[in-house]
Amino acid sequence: RQFSGSPWGRIAHPIFRERPLNAIGYGEPQGEVVLRRTIADYLATARGIACGAEQIVVMAGSEQSLEFMIAQIGSPGDAAWVEEPAGPYVRHVLRAAGLVPVPIRVDAEGLDVAEGLRRQPRARLAIVSPTHQYPTGATLSLARRRALVEWCESTGAWILENEIDGDYRYVPNPLTPIHALSRQDRVFYCGSLSKPLAPGLRTNYLVVPAQLMPQLRLRTTLVPMLTQLVLARFNSEGHMALHMRRMRRLYARRRAVLLEALRECAAEYLDVPHVPEGGLRVTAALRHGLDDLRVSQACLAAGIKVDPLSVCYAGRATSGLIMGFASTPEERIRDAVATLTGVLRRELD
Repeated sequence: RQFSGSPWGRIAHPIFRERPLNAIGYGEPQGEVVLRRTIADYLATARGIACGAEQIVVMAGSEQSLEFMIAQIGSPGDAAWVEEPAGPYVRHVLRAAGLVPVPIRVDAEGLDVAEGLRRQPRARLAIVSPTHQYPTGATLSLARRRALVEWCESTGAWILENEIDGDYRYVPNPLTPIHALSRQDRVFYCGSLSKPLAPGLRTNYLVVPAQLMPQLRLRTTLVPMLTQLVLARFNSEGHMALHMRRMRRLYARRRAVLLEALRECAAEYLDVPHVPEGGLRVTAALRHGLDDLRVSQACLAAGIKVDPLSVCYAGRATSGLIMGFASTPEERIRDAVATLTGVLRRELD
């Protein structure tokens, strides 16, 4: 990815000089307040989400965020709507906590709320990725966002709005977040500070409904204090906003090049159903009954990485490929697609 470490290094050194013990200590379990304030300011400005710094909890990655939410509102035996397909870790975390995942179909408009109402209307929670659903790339429509909020507020359920990819949007007018639609404040909002910069930073944040704050069960955050302090200053000095504007333009170009190359070179083997409105991946179904596990292994041997779609399903699976474009320069994308096409041709033969 195109993250420049120069500002990061310039910020880290004075923090060590100014606050050496704080920078290497455990810090606040909820996360450093200076970072939580910058997150609250960002959400108000960029996403239209009104929350205070006291509602924000800093987390080390998506799994810890989901585990923390379940600890606040879940009990063994509770049912949870899960997008079908979805990242396997979601189902694993739910089962480990004793909850029952209920796979709900995802189509071009995102999670099918009507199917959820038919299958498990009394579910305790729903886990959704509205801007860029993984792995399909679907965006949850405004009508379904409203239907989801109506369901949770009429039944006393909760929603986890997972927007770790939500900062990479390629449409001028993004849809209103679910969090902003909820009148009864029954939505946890999960975002990421590491996705826009470097995944290895593993820094997510969770906006907790205000009504749960008095009984919040905290655990020590696993994000190093130095990382939090540098992120706060990196954001407050304007580096994050500048980086995001540059990355949106860059990734929009890479996405366009990838889609064009797939249509020109691989249309015989792959079906790209729609253009994703956000995120850093394109997902395509395989034609001719090709096995995505075999194809992904053959691609890796040929020097390119794609992920199999079928492992994301709890039930009957679709064979397909999940292709990331964030770390591949534009001038190399066409060659990579040509390599992929060669692998598909050989697998079919």
